[in-house]
Amino acid sequence: GANNNFLKLIHRDHYGKVITEIYARSYENVDGVNLPYWMRIIFPKQQRSLTIAYDEIKINNTVNFNLSLPRELQN
Repeated sequence: GANNNFLKLIHRDHYGKVITEIYARSYENVDGVNLPYWMRIIFPKQQRSLTIAYDEIKINNTVNFNLSLPRELQN
């Protein structure tokens, strides 16, 4: 079963101001990779957040996707 270790990552700009806070918990080892079942990304300046939760995790052989980051995260 999943363990409830908690991870918190903070990304700051060059002035030390928080750009994003990322939280993850409920990890399980899937094919040799520890993956979280629950994640939350907080954008304090925009007063927005995104929470992602999974019931089941499987690793795909290949995945194609595009990701567009906000300008302040591209540096």
